Amino acid sequence: MFLFGVEPEAPLGLSKPRAVAVDGERLLICDSGVGAVFDADTKAGTLGELRLGDGPMRPAALDVAPNGDRLVVDLARGSVIRFDAQGRVVTRYRREGAAFRPADCLEVLGDVWVTNVAAHEIDVFDADSGAFKRAIGSRGAGNGQFGMPLGMAKSPNGDVYVVDSLNGRVQVFDSGGTWKRHIGKPGNRAGCFGRIKDVAVGPDGVVFVVDAASQRVHAFDSAGRVLLTFGEPGSGSGSLAMPNGIAVSQQWQADRGSLPGGFEPAYAVFVAEQLNRPGVRVYAWGRGVENRIANAGRSSSSPAGSSHRTSASVVNPHWAADRCNACHSAGGDRAPRRIATGRVNDICLDCHDGRKAHAEPHPIGRMATTDHVK
Repeated sequence: MFLFGVEPEAPLGLSKPRAVAVDGERLLICDSGVGAVFDADTKAGTLGELRLGDGPMRPAALDVAPNGDRLVVDLARGSVIRFDAQGRVVTRYRREGAAFRPADCLEVLGDVWVTNVAAHEIDVFDADSGAFKRAIGSRGAGNGQFGMPLGMAKSPNGDVYVVDSLNGRVQVFDSGGTWKRHIGKPGNRAGCFGRIKDVAVGPDGVVFVVDAASQRVHAFDSAGRVLLTFGEPGSGSGSLAMPNGIAVSQQWQADRGSLPGGFEPAYAVFVAEQLNRPGVRVYAWGRGVENRIANAGRSSSSPAGSSHRTSASVVNPHWAADRCNACHSAGGDRAPRRIATGRVNDICLDCHDGRKAHAEPHPIGRMATTDHVK
């Protein structure tokens, strides 16, 4: 408790980091709590404020352009501001006379794409002049339509991945704005989303999606098949409580002492954590992880956790892509089957008995209308 005198200045730190972007060997962090963009040296472990002329009042997202300029979403001004490497304002991007609330920004082939949550579309601006050119998408749930688009990321082949938050999916467009496919769906198991925030794509094509509802990062291969999830909720090392922004970097240097033996890191995954010890969590993604998972799936004749009656199988099967048979057991090598309505309680209580798993009941995120549920 501060009693009298001159209160010492608090050390520089993160309050509510919302977005991260990689700039060479440095990491840029948008902190809407402090109202600043931070510059972190990942090698030296130092943190400083990025000096920006006419700086953003409430930065929420950012991107580093190919020429080194920084694009920053300023929620207070309702615009995207482009700064050069010296921090001088170059251009502003905003819609005049139209519903416009930017959520994220990305430079794509000489244009600046901005997700507009007010109009449920992507607005495209000329990168140099700032002039509005066109809109991609509209409100809805069809292909190329959006329900509150948020984070965006580019893949190595130039495709653009866009978080379609209210529709519980990530949509993929080519660099010209043509819809290609989508990844994920609503739900509460691996590869399904409740409240998506951001997306990043690794140099190997692996797609990482931050879901604040499950408090996890979901990883997919380049074909959109779910690989695994990480960053489970809790208070331990690497846990997440309110994750938001995400970015990847090959220039990060791994601390070999903190990695298990035989683990070969390919790149780092940075996740902005807003609630539990606000900061940026750093995860190492292993080299060839997606290939090992795919090979393990093909070589296994019986999925892990094929019986839900042994305590050894209770490793939270809801979040493992290969553990459907933990509850949907059909016996032998037959495909998982639907659970009869009268058996649901017994199936849940096989694990949720207060010993193998917590006894507290909780809602599960399934689609409200399916072939079996009305």
